[in-house]
Amino acid sequence: MVVEDDPPIREVLVTTLRLSGFRVASAPDGPQAMEIARIYKPELVLMDLMLPGVDGWALTGQFMSDPEIGKPPIIVLSARVRESDRERALAAGAVEFLPKPCRAGELLRAIQEHLPPRS
Repeated sequence: MVVEDDPPIREVLVTTLRLSGFRVASAPDGPQAMEIARIYKPELVLMDLMLPGVDGWALTGQFMSDPEIGKPPIIVLSARVRESDRERALAAGAVEFLPKPCRAGELLRAIQEHLPPRS
């Protein structure tokens, strides 16, 4: 699942993942992300920090505390690259923090590393 409010960035991420063989749902903000996640139970989430309304730090915490979603690994992608931003994202429950822009190879490496194994 991709949670990104910037339409061109969201489309690039979704397209990159689909071309790499992933099924992808996406949302532009927190309320839609929560609704979609409760329906589709994503195996992994790419989360932007700067979202309208609820920010990515708070949304990460909501994902981690909602039993309907199932605590998927969350990889934060953000242009906010201060160490305090990274630490705050990891403290909220993210498994990794990647700065934007992120190369496709680095993104796919992180996804493969954190994607739960298929049974």
